Amino acid sequence: MSFAKARAYLDKAYEAHGQLVFMQETCGRVEVIGERPEMRRRVPVISGPMGVGKTSCVREFAAERGLKFVAIDCSFTPASHFAALINNACVEISQGATGGCVILIENFSEADDEWKKILEQYARGRLDTNIMVADESRPGRMRPLDLRQEWIPEEIFIVGEETTR
Repeated sequence: MSFAKARAYLDKAYEAHGQLVFMQETCGRVEVIGERPEMRRRVPVISGPMGVGKTSCVREFAAERGLKFVAIDCSFTPASHFAALINNACVEISQGATGGCVILIENFSEADDEWKKILEQYARGRLDTNIMVADESRPGRMRPLDLRQEWIPEEIFIVGEETTR
C-alpha cells in the first residue's frame, strides 16, 4: 500500500470509526453491541514493505488531528501493556490532558490470544481486565490491578500495521 493510499484509507477508516462510535452511544453502548456485529469498532490495518512509510503515515495522520501518537509492537509486548495504554489514554482524555490518541499496533498479525481479548473489548467499546503491577507496599512482589473503562471514547483510534515482503 503506497503512502497516499494508506493515508486515504486511514481518513475513511477514521470517519467510519466516528460514525460507529456515535451509533454505539445512541443504541445503548455495550449491551447492544455484542448482538450486532455491524456496530463493533474495527481496527484498520495498513500493510506494505518495510520502509514504505506506514508508521510515518499514521504519525502524520495523528499530528494533523492534534492526537497523541503511540506505537506498540504486539510481537513482543505483553497485552497488559496494551490494556494499560488504552486505560491511560481514557484517563488522559477525560482529564483534558490530550484531545485523543492514535495507537499503532505493529506486527498486527502476531497478536496472541491475550491481545485479541483486549482488541475484542475495544471493538465493544469498553475495557474490563486486570494486569499485574509492582506492589509498592511489598517490594519485589506483584499485585493485580483492575482496569475498567465503561466506555472507550471515540478519541481513541487503533490502527494495525503489517510488514509485507
